[in-house]
Amino acid sequence: MHRRPSYYFVQLTGANLQELLFQSIRHKSRSINIYTNLLNQSPDEFITSMLSSIQATELNTQSRLEEDFMKAYGPIPSYTIEQPDIAYATFLDGVLLALRYNSEVITFEREVLDKLGEGRLGHDLYDYMLRADMGQQDILNTLYTYYLHEFELHTRL
Repeated sequence: MHRRPSYYFVQLTGANLQELLFQSIRHKSRSINIYTNLLNQSPDEFITSMLSSIQATELNTQSRLEEDFMKAYGPIPSYTIEQPDIAYATFLDGVLLALRYNSEVITFEREVLDKLGEGRLGHDLYDYMLRADMGQQDILNTLYTYYLHEFELHTRL
C-alpha cells in the first residue's frame, strides 16, 4: 500500500513558506519527468495531445514557482529526482503513477491552503495550483479510460 506523507505545519513562518515552495518545485519537476517519459511512449496523437497539455501546465506552474521563490528567497537550492520515483514498467503503469502522484500533490496543496488561510501570502498561488492539478486529474482519468478501451481491451478480444 502506498503511504501518503504528512505535510502538517504548526505555524507558517517565512521559513515554512520557503520550504513549501521548494517542495512544490520538486513536485512539479517530478511530474514533468513522469509526463516526459509518458510522452516518449505515447501510442497515438490523442494521448500525446492530452499529455502535452498537462506537461505545458506543469512547466508554466514550475516557472511561476521558481520565479516567486527567487524573488523572495534567492537562488533555488539544487535537488535531484530519483529514478525509482518516476520509473514504471508499462505505459499503463505510468499513467497510474501519474494519477497516484497527482492525487498526492492535490492532497498536499489542500493541506497547504488549509494552513495558509484565506488572503495570506501564497494562498492565490496554491489555489491556482490546486485547481490546475484537479483539472489534470480529470484529464488523466480520461486518458486512463481511453487507453484501456483503445489498447488494452482490443488486444484481449
